[in-house]
Amino acid sequence: MPGGGKVLLLSMRRLADHVAYCMDYEFEDVIGEVTGADLVEADNLAALELSRRAYKLTRFATGSRSLARTLSPLPSIVPLQRNYELFFPIFNHTHELYTLATIPNWRKRCRYAACFVSEVWLHLLPRYLLEQLADFDHVFLGNYHCVEDVARITGRPCSYLPPAVDVLRFSPVPQFPARTIDVYNIGRRSQVTHQALMQAAREREVFYSYDTVAASGVDQKQRTFRVQDPGEHRLLLANMLQRTRYFFANRARVNEPEYTRGRDEMSGRFYEGAAAGAVMIGEAPRLASFSQQFDWPDAVIHVPFDSPDIMQILARLDAEPERLARVRRNNVTHAALQHDWLHRLHTVFDTFQLSPTPAMLLRQQRLQALASLPESAWPAETARVPIPQVREQRSPVFSVIIPTHNRAAIVGRALRSVAAQTFTDYEVIVVDDGSTDSTPEYLQTLRGPRYRSIRNDRSLGVSGARNRGIGAATGQWIAFLDDDDELRPQALAALYGRLTSSPQLDFLWGGRLVHEMDAAGRCIALREDDWNGIPSTVSGSSFLNLVLRIATNSTFTVRRTVLQAVGGFDERLRVSEDRDLFITLAKNGYAGAAVPQRLMDVDERSTSLSRSVGGRAGAEIDLQVIEKHREYLYQPEHHEFLNSYLVAVFAGFLRAGNRRAAMQVLGELRRRHALNLGLLRQYLRHAPEFRALKALFRYDAIRRMMNRLAKSPLS
Repeated sequence: MPGGGKVLLLSMRRLADHVAYCMDYEFEDVIGEVTGADLVEADNLAALELSRRAYKLTRFATGSRSLARTLSPLPSIVPLQRNYELFFPIFNHTHELYTLATIPNWRKRCRYAACFVSEVWLHLLPRYLLEQLADFDHVFLGNYHCVEDVARITGRPCSYLPPAVDVLRFSPVPQFPARTIDVYNIGRRSQVTHQALMQAAREREVFYSYDTVAASGVDQKQRTFRVQDPGEHRLLLANMLQRTRYFFANRARVNEPEYTRGRDEMSGRFYEGAAAGAVMIGEAPRLASFSQQFDWPDAVIHVPFDSPDIMQILARLDAEPERLARVRRNNVTHAALQHDWLHRLHTVFDTFQLSPTPAMLLRQQRLQALASLPESAWPAETARVPIPQVREQRSPVFSVIIPTHNRAAIVGRALRSVAAQTFTDYEVIVVDDGSTDSTPEYLQTLRGPRYRSIRNDRSLGVSGARNRGIGAATGQWIAFLDDDDELRPQALAALYGRLTSSPQLDFLWGGRLVHEMDAAGRCIALREDDWNGIPSTVSGSSFLNLVLRIATNSTFTVRRTVLQAVGGFDERLRVSEDRDLFITLAKNGYAGAAVPQRLMDVDERSTSLSRSVGGRAGAEIDLQVIEKHREYLYQPEHHEFLNSYLVAVFAGFLRAGNRRAAMQVLGELRRRHALNLGLLRQYLRHAPEFRALKALFRYDAIRRMMNRLAKSPLS
C-alpha cells in the first residue's frame, strides 16, 4: 500500500484480526493519513511460523543469531526499493516480532528505526524474539511495568508510549448525537454487575448494551472475536460511544490478576470513552502515570468491579446533571489535547528530532479547535431513557465475608455464629469457591434479608474468594470469618464500640481462643492471644511489628474503601495473603487498633490452612511476599521484623522437610547477624527427626491429657 512518504510501516492486520488489535491498526491509519507512509502488510502466516520455529531451534542449538538467520527458510519477503527517514512497525505483542523477517533489508534502507509493541508482560518475554529489537534505535512499549527489563534485555533505549485514540473519529463534536444508550459494557466484565444490569434491562429501566459473544480463553474470562475490517469496527465503536451515557472502563485485564501478577496497566477503554464524551465508570489502574494522563476531576468515577448495587450508583449520578455535563466536556477536551494518536506520533518524531509534516500540523489545529469549543456550544445533560431514582438503601455497618470450599458439614456453624450476634446492623456474604460437595445445595437452603451467597464456577483460592466477597459487599466495614471458625455473640458489638470511640481507624482485629485439634478432631490444647505490649493504636512500623502475630481469622475488619484502595488480596498467593495485606497496610500508613478480648473461637486442625502455611509452598510463598515488599522491608527500621519473618520461613521449611531451603534461609540470617537461641528452639520443634520423636512418644496424646488435667479456665 504505497503512500510515497518518508515513513515505512509494517502491519500485522492481515495476520491478526482480533478485535483487541483494531486500536493498533487505527494508529497505523492515522500515521498513514498524516505522513503518507508506505504500509507493508505481513502475510502468509504458515511460512512465517515455519521460519520462526527454524530460527528458534537453530538459535538455541548454535547460540548464534546470524547463523540462525542464515539457516532459517525465508518467509514471504518484501524487498525495499527506496530509502526512508523512519521505519516504525507496530506489533500487537512480542510474539509478532519475527515478522521483521518479511522486510530483510529494512535496517539498510531506513535512517531511523523505532517500533511500538502494544502489549508486553514480564512473564511472557521470549528472549530469542526480543533479540530482534537490538537493531532498533528506540523501542516504545504500551505497558509501563516492563520498560526497564526490555531495555536491559535488548540493550536499546526503551520508553513507555501510552495508548491513544483517533479523537476526530470518536468525538461527538459537532453533531452531538442524542445519548440513547444508558450503559455500555463491552469486553471483560463482572458477572455480578452484569446480572444487576440485565435485571434492570429486563424491567425496561435502562437501555443496556453489552457483548453477547461467548467468553473464551482457558479461564473463560475474555470476550474477544475476529473482525472483517478494523476500520469499520472502530467506526461502529465510535458511533456507539458517542451515544452512550455511562461506559465501563477498567484497568487492563481487570479480571485476571493471576495473569497481570499484581501489575496494573492502562486499558484502551479510558481513551475511547474520554474521546467520545461518555461518563466512564470502573476501576482505574493504580499508577502514577494514570493520574498524570487523566488529571481532571471525574475522569473515571470509581465503581467496584463487582457492584450488585450498580443501579443505585447510577441513580445517584443521574441526580447530578451539571456534574455529568462537566465530565463529558472535560473528557472530550482533554482527549483532544493529550490523547489523539497524533500526540503519540509527535513523541516518536521528537525522539529523532524529525519535523512534523504539514498534515500533522493541520490535524493539530483541528484538535485544538475541538478543545476550544465554548461551553455554550455543548448540549445540556438530558436522560433520553432516564434511569429511575432508586429508593436509597442504607449500607450496613459490617459486611461479614465467609469464603468456603467443600465444607458443607461445618460452614453452617460459622453462619449460625453470625446470626447470634447482639449487634445486628450487618450483612453476611458467603463465597462458595467452586465446591464439588453438597455445599452449593446447602447454601441454597438459606434465606434471610441479611444473607447473600456467591458461587465461583471454579476455585479461585482464598484470596480470589475474599475479593469476590469484597466486590459484592455494601457494608462500611469488611469483617472476615473463616468457615471453620465461630464469632462469639458480642464480637460485632465490641468492634463497633471501638470504631465509634475512634472514628479515625482504618482497621481492627480482635482476640481468639484457639482450640488445637488432632487428626481425630479432639482438642489437644488451648491458647489465647497475648496482648502484652500492644499499643492502643498502630500504624506503619508499629503495625508491621505485629504482622506475624495476627491473622485474618482474628476477626480482622477493614474499611471497605481501604480494601478497594489497596486492591484487596493478592490472588497470586495461595497462603500468607493476610501477611501480604498487613504489610501493604503498614507500608501505606493506615491506622488500626486491637480489641483485646475474646471475639471468636478458632479450631486449628492439622489440615487447616492456618496450620499448613509452614508447608513447603507456604514458606516459598512467604519468600515471595518478602521479595514483593523488598524495598520497604529492607529499610533499616524494619531490620528486626524482617529477621523474625525469616525465622518463621526457616521454621516453615523445616516443617516441610525441606532442609536445604531451611539452611539457605539460615545462611541469610547469619549474614544479617540474626543467629540466636530462638533458632535452635525452632529447629528442635520443627525438624523432621524431632517431629518423628514426638509421634513416637505420642506427643499429641500427652498434650491432650495435660490439657484435660489442667481444666483450663479458658475453656
